[in-house]
Amino acid sequence: MDNHTDLIANLPTFNRGEDIGKENPHMFITKITVFELLLVEGGPAREWFDKLSGDAKTIWNSLMVAFNACWPARVIIAKTAAEKQDDLKQHTLLEKDQLQKQELMDGREAYLHIIWAEKAL
Repeated sequence: MDNHTDLIANLPTFNRGEDIGKENPHMFITKITVFELLLVEGGPAREWFDKLSGDAKTIWNSLMVAFNACWPARVIIAKTAAEKQDDLKQHTLLEKDQLQKQELMDGREAYLHIIWAEKAL
């Protein structure tokens, strides 16, 4: 069975009156489908998703709990003003004759001063 067939087979039934307070079925289908489509085939997240069963694939909050348990959010440590200044001081603008040169940036040609500005910011 493919993932979509499994997903549909595992969906809870939504009967009028019985599911008061439970998630809207249309919203659930939208969220779970978008989530699944964003997983790279053969990647670790796809393999993790394929191994899930039960509530983790039929209840959005359960899926999010399982996902966050596997991949907790990274802690971002904010830089102080002094650290930011030190970072900026490390970036020096290139010599004037080099400003007309181009290199690849994100797969596209860009002037070196544009690349410098992107790195500095």
